[in-house]
Amino acid sequence: MDIISHGLWARIIFRRKKIPWWTVAFAILPDLVAFGPYLALQVLRGGIVSVFAVPEIYPKWVIIVYNLSHSLVIAGLIFYALLFLHQELAILFLAWPLHIIIDIPTHSADCFPTKFLYPLGHLYFAGIHWRTWFILIGNWGALALTLLIINRYRSDRGEN
Repeated sequence: MDIISHGLWARIIFRRKKIPWWTVAFAILPDLVAFGPYLALQVLRGGIVSVFAVPEIYPKWVIIVYNLSHSLVIAGLIFYALLFLHQELAILFLAWPLHIIIDIPTHSADCFPTKFLYPLGHLYFAGIHWRTWFILIGNWGALALTLLIINRYRSDRGEN
């Protein structure tokens, strides 16, 4: 899924938390961690070809970082550690595995398949890429409808 959608879904799901914007940060971090350093290097070198490039153009380390940042195993370990350090932050961190769960069916086998058990395994689901028109329109339509329902509910209750 696109990074903006990840942030919006997390914001919607965790909207009742005291510091919901942390969830937006956690929801976009798997992609920022994976692609941010490489894209920043490309900007500094003046050579970004495309943000939506195929995996073959990325160096191997980007693929490894992508697999690590999109692993439910790694996310589970981080969540478990956060439970002992800061429980509220641990709950907000659940936006990270939400990102992974959304990516599993919306990444195709040929474009960053989500190896959700990495590094224990390389299992992935050959989903339908999120840039496919009906996935893209369906996602943004569902986001818009959900936001309309939430706003309607808030206005009916007199909330801002």
